Order: sequence, then C-alpha cells, then structure tokens
Amino acid sequence: GVQWNQADTVKTHFPHPQGNPDIGKIPNLKAAFPRAVIILRHPIHSIPGYHNYLYELENGLSGHSKRAPVSVWNQGRDAHFPE
Repeated sequence: GVQWNQADTVKTHFPHPQGNPDIGKIPNLKAAFPRAVIILRHPIHSIPGYHNYLYELENGLSGHSKRAPVSVWNQGRDAHFPE
C-alpha cells in the first residue's frame, strides 16, 4: 500500500498519543509540505469519530469497521464531560 509520506492526503489524530507520531518527526517539515490545506472537522462529528477510533484500537478491530456501542459512548462521555 501507499505510505503516509507518499500520499496526497493524510488523516491523522496527531498530536494525540494514538495518532501518527511520524508526522511530527519530518526533518524539514516546511520543505516536505511547502503548501497545505488543513481541513478541520466540527467537534460534533470529530469527537464521536475519535471515540470510535479508540474503541477499535482498544478492541483490536480494523479501522473504520465498527462504531462503539452507545453504552461505551455514554461511559466515555460521563467520564470526560461533567454536567
């Protein structure tokens, strides 16, 4: 397959520990990416997406294969977002 440094687009969760740490290790980042378009997702979509990513990672599932059950989402929400 195509490596991240050979791609036209890169989706990353960096700087999160579960993200791609190699993105931050490029020796001359400006030369490697002289121009870039950064697309930021709205938190209402990115937070559940990141939660699903962690669920897949923690359960040994392949990427974008399953959504976390609502009960798991509720546990994570309650642990990280006080009322």
